[in-house]
Amino acid sequence: MLRNLNPRGFWKVLLLAVGLFSLAVSHADSRESNTDHRGTIVGQALDSLGVPLEGVTVSVQDGPTATSNAGGMFTLMPIKQKSRVIVTFRKAGYLSTQGAVSFRTRSDKGSDHHSGDKKSKNDDRDDDDDSNHSKKVTQATLVRTMLKLGAAQTINNASGGVAKEAGTKVTFPVNSLNTNGDVQVTVTPIDVSTSAIFAAPGDFLARTSAGQQALLETFTMADVSLSQNGQPVNLAPGTLARLELLLPAATRLQVGDTQPMWYFSEQRGLWIEEGVGTVGPSTEVPGRLAAFADVAHFTPWNLDVPFPPTQITYVGGRVVSATGQPLAGAYVSASFAGVF
Repeated sequence: MLRNLNPRGFWKVLLLAVGLFSLAVSHADSRESNTDHRGTIVGQALDSLGVPLEGVTVSVQDGPTATSNAGGMFTLMPIKQKSRVIVTFRKAGYLSTQGAVSFRTRSDKGSDHHSGDKKSKNDDRDDDDDSNHSKKVTQATLVRTMLKLGAAQTINNASGGVAKEAGTKVTFPVNSLNTNGDVQVTVTPIDVSTSAIFAAPGDFLARTSAGQQALLETFTMADVSLSQNGQPVNLAPGTLARLELLLPAATRLQVGDTQPMWYFSEQRGLWIEEGVGTVGPSTEVPGRLAAFADVAHFTPWNLDVPFPPTQITYVGGRVVSATGQPLAGAYVSASFAGVF
């Protein structure tokens, strides 16, 4: 049994985030690294039921692109061996997501970055130094879950309106969009109390409003996407929309609580702090609570709180065959006993 875990609600998410990140760096021996510092990412795309997804486009920014096969498997190569590589997953009808892998393992625990550590502006996703406390590996593994998009809904900019899905709701004021006419809206909640958490974009690494790195404990999350004739649409500059995010039934939050809001930056592969959400009774699901926030744009949004460094547990390991050979493509997860 793992010890020294954060006992508060939804600490399961912490181990998911750091577990996937640690798993990705542990499948190859650094002695196999090649001289031109290129590596390979192998992995699998799954749906919310764990069924392999074929036809997923998997890519690295400014790098290779692959398409998952009938088993959901893909291979990306060659990859520059950075300390954090962002991998994007796209498929029509599914919510796009991202994962992160590393081609470095830490040989000195004291060198690990913790919540609140300050880093240079370029090292969120592109660190390529040769630290004395790290070593390179040549292969990384990544498994990601993809959720089906919520039902398409139509909002007219001139009249405003409401779009909602499974307890999550968005209220658009009149003339709040950056286009005229009808706009298609999809609202896709991500239930963080279930296995849907594996579809959350990124690895819960975040940047606070003060510019510090953080690892997040998540309370609720959803994606809101807008389009018109296949082109992306967003809120007009200077306007706000009301976002209501349904909280899990077992949330430890109470009416009147406030927590930071975070949006996901696909370009940076990070959750970015912006604004505050307030907890109140859900307007959609009787007896449940929701987080309410006014937002100025739409991406995935999250009500989160950073974990203190002392409550972060890092899990790493290596998967090998019966003869001790490294196994690529193995899927590793963690489950815990307790009440959220």
